[in-house]
Amino acid sequence: MEGLNSMMRTFQKIWITGFPMNNRMGEGKDICHLLYVDDTIIFCEPTVDQIRFIRLILILFESASGLRVNWGKSNLFQVLEVPQVLSLANILGCRIEKLPTTYLGMPLVYKHKALEIWDGIIEKIERKLAKWKAKYLPMGGNKEGKDYCLVKWETVLLSKKDRGLGIRNLRLQNESLLLKWLWRYINEDKALWKEVIVSKYGEASPWCTEMEIDTYGVGVWRTIRN
Repeated sequence: MEGLNSMMRTFQKIWITGFPMNNRMGEGKDICHLLYVDDTIIFCEPTVDQIRFIRLILILFESASGLRVNWGKSNLFQVLEVPQVLSLANILGCRIEKLPTTYLGMPLVYKHKALEIWDGIIEKIERKLAKWKAKYLPMGGNKEGKDYCLVKWETVLLSKKDRGLGIRNLRLQNESLLLKWLWRYINEDKALWKEVIVSKYGEASPWCTEMEIDTYGVGVWRTIRN
């Protein structure tokens, strides 16, 4: 897929307009495609010309690589209303879908700050926790009929050899994963995600970006940075 990545980068500013990841000054980086294994997401304006250019690029990629694009399993997602969406889908020969949807198990929406987009994930976790609780955390009762857990949470966090359940401390695990992103920021100079973060927030030093203390930007990176 590296060949397709190179082709998309070459024609990005000539034929295809992606979505901007801008800073306060309106400057930033345009993203027109994302690749994951053999999946590709392409972002563009809803115009006939850009859709035709995408079709042409993919056909050229097929000819050069010997690989084939599965048009029947490809989907065209519209953000907000697109009057000519049917004609655009016919050019690509793909199906029309609507947001929100899921991609790799994560919600894909155009209102990224809406809390309800996480409802499906929260419900899924709650179902798994309920099964885990019923299996591993037996409940008892006292004379008043109140239930209580027979095992202290500190004991649950112990390793199995120490007669615990080997459950990780979620708070420490979360902090460790957040700190790992700072380590990746230092070491992954050419990664796309770092280019986006730097273009959006600016780079204070090779170790971190500028600090964000207000509501601008994505809260996840503010949590990692601050």
